[in-house]
Amino acid sequence: MAAGIVKPGTAGPSADRPRGVDVDKARRWFKVLTIVAVLAMGALYRAIQAPSGASAGITVLVSSLVLAASITQAARIALVLNGPVRLPRRPNGSTSTWRFTRRARNGHTPGA
Repeated sequence: MAAGIVKPGTAGPSADRPRGVDVDKARRWFKVLTIVAVLAMGALYRAIQAPSGASAGITVLVSSLVLAASITQAARIALVLNGPVRLPRRPNGSTSTWRFTRRARNGHTPGA
């Protein structure tokens, strides 16, 4: 079968299912990484409250690294599943940056 042709009755790539992504597996990994991040945050919280020592320092280091890694991977998965963030367009379709200019910040209005 030629590339890009989908047999009738089979699911092909669509807007809600990105090409080449197993959505069920990605959602499962997202949930696992979220749970790991919560557990790492709890371990970090406990380690910060513990008396100073080598074990507390190692626990802070390891739990911080696990927390950062799991949050980063979960965010990457969320971006793939939800798509990029798109800012709303202005009603008139204008691309003007008038509101960001110095005169606009000082209270000047266009046409006045």
